[in-house]
Amino acid sequence: MSNTFRVVTIDVEGNVQVTEWDAQGSEQVSKHLQEAVGGWFDCVGLSESLDMWVNDDGIALGLPVNVVATGIAARFGLTHQPYWGPVVFTGGPDADGASRPLGDLMTKAVIFHAEAVKASLFGVQVVPATI
Repeated sequence: MSNTFRVVTIDVEGNVQVTEWDAQGSEQVSKHLQEAVGGWFDCVGLSESLDMWVNDDGIALGLPVNVVATGIAARFGLTHQPYWGPVVFTGGPDADGASRPLGDLMTKAVIFHAEAVKASLFGVQVVPATI
């Protein structure tokens, strides 16, 4: 069994990064998530196969709104609030509730949504990231 856990992160400036974490088990994934979002985290379920992790105290900490992540959430029907700070995308939960890494297809889907949101917000064509 591989210890590789693929995620996509999007910072508050809209930069998209595909990362392979060395993580096996929920505890190691949690440590990586906490480091990536800069503190305690919360899960925003976008679909059965895609979760977005955000800083749970983003508003209180005064983190900037992540307009790209907020735009991606809106594409999945979540329009009730903006999201603050850097975000991490993982696969949805497995049967035991543990987070799954992103596969190739979902990685490409997150990148596609991020680039589409940036194009609509900023009116520019952005060269998509590759995995």
